[in-house]
Amino acid sequence: MKVEINPDVQAHLQRLVDTGQFPSIEAAVNSGGELLHSQITERDRKLADLRATSAASIAQGGEHSADDVRADLTAQRETRHKMAG
Repeated sequence: MKVEINPDVQAHLQRLVDTGQFPSIEAAVNSGGELLHSQITERDRKLADLRATSAASIAQGGEHSADDVRADLTAQRETRHKMAG
């Protein structure tokens, strides 16, 4: 696959290679792609949590406040981090 990279981005990637942070521009681009994938996955998980919490609130008659929803999301996130760590 051939990809054209913005000259500013290419210069930044070259600096990363020149300072020894990556062995090649390709390695830096691959790392960036993995990071992007991770961020999108985390965003999607947060959105799914929000939807589940909203659906639960609606099912219970919508009696949860915004603070309740935030607290629940925080608790879910903390549980996931404890399980992952």
